[in-house]
Amino acid sequence: MAITRPDFEGISVADLQELVDAGATESQTLEFKSAGYGNADADKKELLKDVSSFANTHGGHLIVGVDSVEAVATAVPGIPPANIAAEILPYEATIRTGIEPRILGLKIKPVPLPAGNRCVVIRIPQSWNLPHRVTFQRWNKFFVRHSAGVDEANMDELRNLFTLGVASSDRIRAFHGKRIAGIIAGQGARPLVGNGRMVAHIAPLVSFTSRYECDLTRAHDAQEQFRPITSMGYTPQYNLDGFINERGGDQNHGYTQVFRNGTVEACRGNLIFQGHSGASIYALDMEHDLLEALVNYLHGLQNLDVPPPFAILVSLQGVDRTHYQLRQHPGLYVDGVPVFDRDTIALPEVLIEAYGTDADYRRAMIPALSILWNAMRRPRDEYFDDTGNWIGEGR
Repeated sequence: MAITRPDFEGISVADLQELVDAGATESQTLEFKSAGYGNADADKKELLKDVSSFANTHGGHLIVGVDSVEAVATAVPGIPPANIAAEILPYEATIRTGIEPRILGLKIKPVPLPAGNRCVVIRIPQSWNLPHRVTFQRWNKFFVRHSAGVDEANMDELRNLFTLGVASSDRIRAFHGKRIAGIIAGQGARPLVGNGRMVAHIAPLVSFTSRYECDLTRAHDAQEQFRPITSMGYTPQYNLDGFINERGGDQNHGYTQVFRNGTVEACRGNLIFQGHSGASIYALDMEHDLLEALVNYLHGLQNLDVPPPFAILVSLQGVDRTHYQLRQHPGLYVDGVPVFDRDTIALPEVLIEAYGTDADYRRAMIPALSILWNAMRRPRDEYFDDTGNWIGEGR
């Protein structure tokens, strides 16, 4: 159905009419409401029940302004335009304050109709922060969706929700750890060179909660957006895991792997150089290169229609006793400069809720990158200003 298109802002009246023409039926991922939710407390609870049940199950779409008979879409009359602002703003406020934890990536959009009315489309993503509880007026209820409708979760369903909430994050972390271990062990047809390595993963939630597969042919066509970190030249090719771009040369200094499930793995070797303070990493160069690559990869995934949210996991390997040089002038340092005290550093995972701007993606990485600055006795990453804008090139 076109209603599921990745370009949420592009949903139009034609997409809604397609539901009627196709005789679309309400399901675990789709529900129609002929009239809007009211402002009474009971109406707000109904909205929260419907939204949270989508998030606790498979995600989906709640469409206000579509008539149905026996759960089959029959017409798209919409809601009178005078009521649109009164509909959307309370929806957003009610959902934001009435459900815990917050549903990441939820979107609401009015769709204009030819007669002047509007529909309201609410897209609720499948959540990896399960379970979601309705807390409005201390209601404290968990809801799930079945083929027959929405019900309060029983004990077995609630136990399963808590398990899934932990399992999705655990699966992503386990995948990341396994890949790091393989790189350290020199696995693969062309093992990555050492002397300090950086490994980054962009892991879509859908890749670890379903049998999702991305289009490798389109990934190959978009190879420029998946070029290896710092490399202008690369060799694109298919492999057992999906699609890979490798830097040229006799040794493997870096690559970008796009897995069949949409996960991206980007690696770079030879991070460390011998500076005035001994083994060092140029912080500005490394962060600039990492952020530039992550921005490109996220644009690439968007072009491949891989749905968010994403977890970004970055690790440094082989960096024990290495200094993270925050300025490009080694003469600024004296004896006793701090160094990393472990061989592998796994930065905290970063959550990208939805596709956004380049600045959004860079800003999201600040807490993770600040860990490296903390190790150098600094409170935060100073390549970003107080509003979260990247200012590294000016330092």
